Amino acid sequence: MAVQGNVTLDGKPLVRGAIVFVPTGGTAGPKAGAVIDNGHFSIDARQGPLAGKLHLRITTDRPPDYLGPYDKTSAGQPAVRIPARYNAGTTLIVEATREGPNHFDFKLQSQEAR
Repeated sequence: MAVQGNVTLDGKPLVRGAIVFVPTGGTAGPKAGAVIDNGHFSIDARQGPLAGKLHLRITTDRPPDYLGPYDKTSAGQPAVRIPARYNAGTTLIVEATREGPNHFDFKLQSQEAR
């Protein structure tokens, strides 16, 4: 089934990253993923996940525990870090349905809410 949506980090579109839908809670099927480009992702029906509960993992070009000498990407831009609660320790769960539309928006925060 097709899924699509948007990802923001601290209110701004995530410039580049990846999103993976992982079946959970008795949901069948393989995981499915897509590239996030300028805050948008899309997976067509042939490559999308099956209906049911899905954990989400959202990452960028740097792992959450990366500690580089200047904390910059290869292009010299500041590296973006997405907290582990959105990937390795994900707390994001969605329910995809056969009926759709399966459009999901994720508003990530780099810091915990106080």
